[in-house]
Amino acid sequence: MSLKYVNKSNYISIIFLLCVLFVGSLFLHTSKTSILAQEQEPSQKEGMQSYQSNDTYIETPKQQIGIVSMMKSPKNIDTWLETHRQLGITRFYIRLEDTPSVEEYLAEQIDVYMQIGKSTGLNEYTDKQRRQDDWVNEALALAKKDGLDWLIQIDSDELLEGDLEEIRELSPKVRTFWMQNVEAKYAKVPKAADQCFAAARFTNCAEEGGCVSYANGKGGGRVANDVKASGSHRFSTSIARSEEPKLSKVIVQHFESCDFELYKEKYRGLAVQDRDEGIPFPYYKDSIEAAKIPGVEGDRAMAMVFEQYRVEPKK
Repeated sequence: MSLKYVNKSNYISIIFLLCVLFVGSLFLHTSKTSILAQEQEPSQKEGMQSYQSNDTYIETPKQQIGIVSMMKSPKNIDTWLETHRQLGITRFYIRLEDTPSVEEYLAEQIDVYMQIGKSTGLNEYTDKQRRQDDWVNEALALAKKDGLDWLIQIDSDELLEGDLEEIRELSPKVRTFWMQNVEAKYAKVPKAADQCFAAARFTNCAEEGGCVSYANGKGGGRVANDVKASGSHRFSTSIARSEEPKLSKVIVQHFESCDFELYKEKYRGLAVQDRDEGIPFPYYKDSIEAAKIPGVEGDRAMAMVFEQYRVEPKK
């Protein structure tokens, strides 16, 4: 009798153990499925790309793109920053000149690296380009420490528009690229109370005579030792025979001097010269000549130039 009792007890123990193992395996499977489902939610970690290989969920770093800019009296800087954040820009390197009113706001932005600077106040058309080159090269070094992959250079009166994935999909052999610019035309001479980033229409600067400011686009470059600034609009690489593709899905919208007060400030600053700076654009030259006229007559002359070049003719 005692032997049979022991055998029966063993059977009960074995059955109980099997039940425990079965329930445990169900719990582990459910937990694993839940974790995979949570990781595949749309709210993935910012700046990461994801894919699933069999039962394993893998995250890989998404290429980070930043903007470098040198600016003075930026208008609607909050709109400028937020527009580019929504587009996918993750870091801003800003040299702010002669604008203490904006310093505190920019200092509060966690994705902005700010350098405070001053303009020289003389021959600014050419000297500004020198400072821009220096700042872009500094920003490239900063971006390398921050782990960025690309930098794009634009001004505070410009917005990127399009799909930045085109940049991330470029071949590793591509070190620099450029984007076509379009230029804003206004329905009237804009005032200080008007929003900066509003236009009646855009002129395609790829068309001959289409734009009154620059027409050769803006550039971007890889954050790498072979890449450096090349003038105020481009990047260059030391790698021989490297191609510089034109992007087809990203453009630069240029809202040149987006209100009349900013226009007067800009061109009265450019009018302080002690030599010929070789400025190629009739719009710039006419604006500078009008800016040299003192007082109310100068304001009238500048308003006429602005309307001639920047305002859409009434039909």
